[in-house]
Amino acid sequence: FSMMAALPQKPAIRVLSLTGSSSSNVAVRLLGSRRSSNEILLDLEIFRAADSRGSDIIPLTAHLNGIRTTENLTIPGQSLRFQKRISIPTNSATGSGWLSIPADGNSRDNSAFFAYGPARPIKSVIVAPAGEAADYLALAAAPPGLGNFSSQRVDPENAAAIITGELSAILWAAPLPTGPNNELIQRFLTSGGQVIFFPPGISSDNAFLDLKWSSVAEAPAGKFFILKDWNRSDGPLRDGIDGTPIAADRLKAIRRQIPLGDSTPLARWDDGEPVISRRMMDQGTAWFVGSLPDYTWSNMGDADVLLPTVQRIISAGADRFDASYLTTVGSDAAQPLAGESRVRLDNYGTAEPANNAYEAGIFRLGERLLAVNRPAQEDSPEILTREQLDQALEGTDYTLLDQAGQADDPSLSRDVWRAFFIAVLCLFIAEAVLSLPKKSAVLVTA
Repeated sequence: FSMMAALPQKPAIRVLSLTGSSSSNVAVRLLGSRRSSNEILLDLEIFRAADSRGSDIIPLTAHLNGIRTTENLTIPGQSLRFQKRISIPTNSATGSGWLSIPADGNSRDNSAFFAYGPARPIKSVIVAPAGEAADYLALAAAPPGLGNFSSQRVDPENAAAIITGELSAILWAAPLPTGPNNELIQRFLTSGGQVIFFPPGISSDNAFLDLKWSSVAEAPAGKFFILKDWNRSDGPLRDGIDGTPIAADRLKAIRRQIPLGDSTPLARWDDGEPVISRRMMDQGTAWFVGSLPDYTWSNMGDADVLLPTVQRIISAGADRFDASYLTTVGSDAAQPLAGESRVRLDNYGTAEPANNAYEAGIFRLGERLLAVNRPAQEDSPEILTREQLDQALEGTDYTLLDQAGQADDPSLSRDVWRAFFIAVLCLFIAEAVLSLPKKSAVLVTA
């Protein structure tokens, strides 16, 4: 706006104010997607206008590789978050699809697109001495029945031999890494990996990312450290996508070590000290958990806290392998690279090739398969007051029109319509004159 104000000739700016009542609108949004063996797991949200009342039934149609299925969802209030599982043919290495709801006041938010690549195993490494803690960590990292999850225990001195970029997460229950191991773990984090650090059980001056463990503390006789407060919307103890809470308050400990340094606590003991802390590094995250799944330390082996914490962090590490198939309109990933052409693959709606770069859909960019969705910001439109609009367009001579087309300057509106009416009238008169039959000459002979 400041650039427009600086122009030698002021541009004519017309702002349309949507003052009338808006049409009914329901939107579907894809929060995340990942392939798990022969299924695609979709985290979804369906939401209605803020003034919606009561429940509503919305048909949701899923399209996958040309196959369509529909189910009815009950929206109890303004929004519903849920996870949808869609089976994938066993011989399907890659594929794509979309979800849609019936057309309404805004057709742009009635669809969400997804794509997937080949199934890949989810591997984790447990760096810890053999013992009870390592056994419980192995169970949490690869629970029985999840065939594509696997874990391997290794002693700290042998960690460098098996830590690769193909891992989803590292569970480190040993003194913090130093020397080559420190550099190795930092590279792993930079690439988007996840690392969970558990107490080593000994005092040490080792530090990682300027964080280190406190000395071991024991609860007073007959008492426990109890997990009392945790973030219910962020971190590994967040509520489920459907709002179901984690029973984190069942965690009790008689021994603990506190991470010291600059990190973000996401769960705290009843005395305010952190239980779970987070430290982000580039694309990855380092997590610090303040007790061990060993009954001489805590009841973490009961899995109320350990299982969701480990599984959600491992899933976050695995999601980076699927991220290359999902992006948003206008992002760098959605732009063709040198030599790539853009081809739209889905048949949702009426495609306009000239607008492919600005629309959501399934695209092939060269050899890349990409699901492109609208940015989340488009689902939360900003509303400006007249004062905010005046400030934003300061220095420009703009005209504000309401939804019915009336201007805040009545004389301008009348002048525009008077000129338009006269022009149309002249056009009709000219057409009538041109349509008059021509006189024909009559030849008379004697």
